[in-house]
Amino acid sequence: MKIVVAAKERLYHFFSAYAPQTGCSDQDKDEFWSLLDEKAAEVPSKDVIIVAGDLNGHVGATKDGYSCHGGFGYGS
Repeated sequence: MKIVVAAKERLYHFFSAYAPQTGCSDQDKDEFWSLLDEKAAEVPSKDVIIVAGDLNGHVGATKDGYSCHGGFGYGS
């Protein structure tokens, strides 16, 4: 999703992005980043781009017993 806000003689393009999770295929991940890059390239260089969302930077090992953490991660 993208929202454009006009403020102080400038346009701000807010992108809300939800990337494929770590378990998804490399093709899905590549398609996501290519599409985000394509959409960002459509924004004029004088405008501001802000990307927010869940970009799925999962790191670390699974942690049992941490309900807030959710146990998401991989590796050791």
